[in-house]
This record gives sequence, structure tokens and C-alpha cells, in this order.
Amino acid sequence: MTADKTFEAKTWTQFVAAEISTAIPGALEFAQAADAKGVKVFYVSNRTAEEEPPTRQLMARLGFPMGGNMDTFLMAREKPDWGSAKGTRRAYVAKDYRVLLNIGDNFGDFVDAYRGSEAERLKVYEDNRARWGREWIMIANRSYGSFESGTLFA
Repeated sequence: MTADKTFEAKTWTQFVAAEISTAIPGALEFAQAADAKGVKVFYVSNRTAEEEPPTRQLMARLGFPMGGNMDTFLMAREKPDWGSAKGTRRAYVAKDYRVLLNIGDNFGDFVDAYRGSEAERLKVYEDNRARWGREWIMIANRSYGSFESGTLFA
């Protein structure tokens, strides 16, 4: 995918299947350090259930913790209520685990109320101000930058 193209599911699936993504700098080392301390690392992704096998293969090849005997890859449409909003998947993790950090590259990685007017988004941001930089860590993703296109991490 290139910056001059809009998102298309077909080309995205082809990109995922090619297993050519690279890790965001520091992500692998961070995940490995957490895993070494006994922290279970979950990957809540909007890649689809059909895209999970090549995603897992790539992540394993890169050296990311794979979850041992537990499925830590929570993909969109893997279960009937797991759509593009990630709240149900975050709740699935929180049911059995204390979530220490949520790391993502756009507002929707942290809260499902990421759509709406600028004023509505600002209110959601303000309501969660204490979480930013503590429980919620926003990172720039050089592969695609929805954070660049709008107010409050579009």
C-alpha cells in the first residue's frame, strides 16, 4: 500500500498475505520485555479472522510473543460481536486480565466513541485525559497515518 492509494480490502488482504510488514521501532523489544516479566501480550487488530494466519506467521518470524497455549490475537470478525470497534475485544481481555497498558496508533484503539464531531471527540478525549501517557500510549505508525488526517487521532 502506498500513500497515494485509498484503502481497499482486496489490496490490503494481499499486503497482509505477503507478510512483508516490519515492526514499529521498539515494539518487538517492548513486547519481549513484557513477556519475559510474565505479562501476557494481546494483539487487538482490525485485521480480519481470515488474515490471522499470515499475521501470526509474520509476528512469530519477527519474534513477537505468541501467547503460548492461549490465543492472544483478537481479530475483527473472529467472533460475531467483534466488529471494527474494539471495545468488545478489550472487554474480553479485561474479563480475565488486569490491563496494564493499551498501545495503539489511532483513537479507536482506546475507546469506541472515536467517531463523531470534533466537539464530541474532544469531549471523549477530555473525559479520558488522565489515561493518556499512563494507561494509554499513542504511537505514530509510519505505515499509515490516520492520526495525521484529523483532529484527535482520526
